[in-house]
Amino acid sequence: MSMMTMMMEKEYKKKNLDDDGEEEEEDEEASPENNPKQTMRPRYTGAICLIVYGYLIIHNACIHLIFFPIIIIVIVRRLNVGSVNEHLPKQDN
Repeated sequence: MSMMTMMMEKEYKKKNLDDDGEEEEEDEEASPENNPKQTMRPRYTGAICLIVYGYLIIHNACIHLIFFPIIIIVIVRRLNVGSVNEHLPKQDN
């Protein structure tokens, strides 16, 4: 194993252990359900993507046209942006 991997494992173990050596339990107050700031999602991701993509088309950046959609897909998946319907309140009929 490389030195870097060993150091990363040690840091990971330190973060996940209490002073007693037991694994920490997740704090319920820190969960995303109880913290509205963590559940907020970016609103204008799609619009920003279209603006940047349009800029690249106008300026003839052919290489970027290949990689930009891939980068956007990765960013959107990491941000966990869902559909618009998730943000609307559910209606009972």
